[in-house]
Amino acid sequence: MQYSIINYSNLEKNSIRFDPEYYHPQNLKLLKRLKSMPNQAIGEFSYVTDGIHESIQFDENSKINLISAKAPKENFFDLSGCGKISVSQDKKNPRTRLNKDDIIVSTVGTIGNCAVVDEIILPANSDRHVGIIRINKDFYPRFLSSFLLSKYGRFQTLRESTGNVQLNLFIYKIKEIITPSLSEKFQLLVENTCLKANDLNKYANNLYSKAEQILLSELDLLNWKPKRQLSFVKNYSDTQSALRIDAEYFQPMYKDIINCSKAKVETFLIDEVFTFKRGDFIDTKYYTNERTKRAYIRIKELSNLSSINEAQVIYIDDGFLDGSQNTLKEFDIVTAIIGDTIGKSNLILKEYDGSYFSNNTGRFRLRTDFKSKFDPFYLETLFHSIYIQSQIQRAKAQTGQPKIADSEIKKILIPCIDLGKQKRISQNIQKALDSNKISKQLLDIAKRGVEMAIEKDEKQAHNWINSELKNLNIK
Repeated sequence: MQYSIINYSNLEKNSIRFDPEYYHPQNLKLLKRLKSMPNQAIGEFSYVTDGIHESIQFDENSKINLISAKAPKENFFDLSGCGKISVSQDKKNPRTRLNKDDIIVSTVGTIGNCAVVDEIILPANSDRHVGIIRINKDFYPRFLSSFLLSKYGRFQTLRESTGNVQLNLFIYKIKEIITPSLSEKFQLLVENTCLKANDLNKYANNLYSKAEQILLSELDLLNWKPKRQLSFVKNYSDTQSALRIDAEYFQPMYKDIINCSKAKVETFLIDEVFTFKRGDFIDTKYYTNERTKRAYIRIKELSNLSSINEAQVIYIDDGFLDGSQNTLKEFDIVTAIIGDTIGKSNLILKEYDGSYFSNNTGRFRLRTDFKSKFDPFYLETLFHSIYIQSQIQRAKAQTGQPKIADSEIKKILIPCIDLGKQKRISQNIQKALDSNKISKQLLDIAKRGVEMAIEKDEKQAHNWINSELKNLNIK
């Protein structure tokens, strides 16, 4: 058991917190270390605000990204779950419009995730569930974001969060976060390491885009644009066979997507190509952070990119002994089948072979007799494409939350394009994965380097970072 004894006179100034977690020995140890060195509170060198407080006006035809709490991860943005904000609402909210080098921090959900804005995500605006840090002096943005993601930043964002049903990190608490005043030379090394990671990430995104273009070109969907019709006529017999009467299900654009490629490529029902299995609920009492255990893939680990979001992965303790064989194999595809992000999918790579998957997800496993017809990386690209996503969005039912029935899953069509084109898609995806892997390694080096500078000294941290960059052949 760990505990702290705190005199009333030693309680944190300006704090109304008396809960033992706030004064946990580990928190006090980290805080003491930060206070033992030159430091500044974020509010001393930055303007800090949050996003729009009114309801967001989404507009799928807008080009302005809406950044919410689920967008920032660990020094990169995942925009797959974000929509577009209307031009009119963006114009009305210049305070919350994002600028290059702003640091965006998630203030609900996974509190403390952050990333630095660059030109790729602009133009963009933000909602009330993120904090915006705009540095005025003394600090480089990617050094600050790396610090916030380190254990010395994370403990502060979690420690200062409050709430009952849902934790929140308020803006005035972000301003109070203590930041080490390290030298410009060291900060610049961390900044440049993160920028190299960003360059690799951009290269990977270009490869993903090339893969998608090959696929859409083969499906005659490269220049296709959705056309929603305000009115159309369907026969009553159509509603009987579909067992649906909602207008959205019968929008003509869904048929248009399928019809674009129908004459050009061979298609199969998904049930012919894959075996499908829903995942299991595993109680949180079995959760562990030990990476030597089996991973548990939930919706929040799915990224709609070509790799699982490693930072969110939790693992299952050996105490979970129900004998479940409901596990994943390399090249399975896991898809969200319940919730607001229904349809998010990832290919399972070797490192997650043997993992469990949650009851909010489904597993698609390629049947043996189709392995010669389909490349797994092609299939993942297909699952991310409008071809499959539109079928999932059409088939989902809205009750308490979106979900998709097994009977609807079985109706999904899988196109089989030329195997040579599949291999080209696969090559691009695998190169992108390699680039993303190195990118994440660089971001981790930056974060670990900041921790080393705090715990030891800047010189050791500087030498260690340079040594790690050399090992990765990064100049």
